[in-house]
Amino acid sequence: MVIGISGASGKLGRLSVEAALERVEPQDLVITTRTPANLAEYAERGVDVRYADFDEPESLTTAFAGVERMFMISASNGTGHRYDEHSAAISAAKAAGVERLVFPSMPKVDDPAHPVGLAAQEYRDAEELLAAGGVPYAILRDAPYAELHVVERFTPALAAGQMRINTADGTAAFVSRADVARAAIALVLGDGHMGNTYDITGPELLTFKQVAELLAEVSGRPLEYVEVDDATFAQETAAAGVPSLMVDALTGMGKAVREDYFAVQSDDFKAITGRDPLSLREVLEAHRDELAAAAVTT
Repeated sequence: MVIGISGASGKLGRLSVEAALERVEPQDLVITTRTPANLAEYAERGVDVRYADFDEPESLTTAFAGVERMFMISASNGTGHRYDEHSAAISAAKAAGVERLVFPSMPKVDDPAHPVGLAAQEYRDAEELLAAGGVPYAILRDAPYAELHVVERFTPALAAGQMRINTADGTAAFVSRADVARAAIALVLGDGHMGNTYDITGPELLTFKQVAELLAEVSGRPLEYVEVDDATFAQETAAAGVPSLMVDALTGMGKAVREDYFAVQSDDFKAITGRDPLSLREVLEAHRDELAAAAVTT
């Protein structure tokens, strides 16, 4: 069986490649990327590294040729182009004879009023494209990534000593990217999953106040949690030099947490993989040194 992973040079993509190589031989793995040179180490191990760009549909059928099952990681462009990109990729997978697709999405994207806005709409569109695409599929609705939404996002907050956020008492069950990769590969290789939508989450729902407390405990640095409203959050985020599109996305993310769009905790990960998901504490402890270093102010 030949399996494929698209977007393999990204953070989730690389973790997915590693998860796949724990279970399949390198010659049975095809990975695609816009930057094949960045994945040269996998080519040296015998993995078939191919060029593919969702913005160049003509590149996709060749890139997907011979792949029987695929983890199709969503396009990274969140500026309104994802519909065309995902449509091209799903059509190319069908034309190439791909027999099943696994695709990552977001909780509750079927609600048109989802506060995250464009990103939620693009995931909703992708789920609809999959349903109409003619290839058996499974969807992973992933909780917010612990690495992205906590470690990477709030490392600067440790240096400042404050987490200023508009989430109020809303909760999320933060999931490790590594666990998303493990679940995706398990679905690609396993049977009986097509047609299903799974919620891939961490083991517990946490408020951002609790997140701030965990960050302070693990880093060994004080971190004050400060609740702000949407307008204040957007203004402060823009003043920090964040582009307007990202300001809207982050403000919407906070509102979505506050309104319980991410208040989803599921045992689907364990049912799929047979193992417990990593907790946020475990993810933070794996990044303890960088958190502690970032928290040191000059």
